[in-house]
Amino acid sequence: RATHIYEEPERAVDSRIYRGYLDRTLPYLKREALHAISNDYPNQQQARDGIENHIREFYRRNYPDVARNQSDAIDSIITTLQNVYTRNIHPEMNITWEAYPGNIGHVGDAGCFRCHDPNLVDENGGKISYDCTLCHSILADDQDDPFQFLLPEDTTSPDYFMRNYLQEEFYNSFSH
Repeated sequence: RATHIYEEPERAVDSRIYRGYLDRTLPYLKREALHAISNDYPNQQQARDGIENHIREFYRRNYPDVARNQSDAIDSIITTLQNVYTRNIHPEMNITWEAYPGNIGHVGDAGCFRCHDPNLVDENGGKISYDCTLCHSILADDQDDPFQFLLPEDTTSPDYFMRNYLQEEFYNSFSH
């Protein structure tokens, strides 16, 4: 069974540009794509119409040659953006870009720190640790060799204790 993951608007547009679904050669493509899908629309049909009108009008008004000569690319952009919107946003159910923010990682909002902060406590007043290894197995920290922390370390090295800790944490993650 597939799991639906809501996208943030910027990541959704970036992903479609990267995969070639949006023609990056069109002027101000990303900016206008974000404007088109980020508007508040009362329903899916008005969203589809609004996205189409926004993109067509922008290129018709500001880049008439592009609007004329690259109409197939503009049609493709509109379809892709409409699909992004309808996949992620459901105005009738109050599901907007802000309803389900991505909390994985450190980009876009508080991410990990929405829970790992001094204000969120359990019933006993305990706080969730700031220790990144609570959730992550860190194998390397800005190292040329990605498995460097799994190799034995000289006991006189300044990194000895950190590497031991990271090795132990990594190996323990497999025993749970």
